[in-house]
Amino acid sequence: MASYCIRSSLISFHLDILVNDTGIASGFNDFETLDIEAWQHIFDVNVFGTVCVTRAVIPFMKKPDLDASLI
Repeated sequence: MASYCIRSSLISFHLDILVNDTGIASGFNDFETLDIEAWQHIFDVNVFGTVCVTRAVIPFMKKPDLDASLI
């Protein structure tokens, strides 16, 4: 999904910076009682979402004609 979104965006836009600042904390009322499924969802979005988007962007940002930055 991330790769598709990046490729689709690059048809119309130039990419020279990625600020990968996404995360959720929904349902995070009580650390002791939050079920494992909720923890898994938070981890999937906050960690794997960041990894997937970053990995999808890296090949385009490594092109020699770009002065691109990952933050």
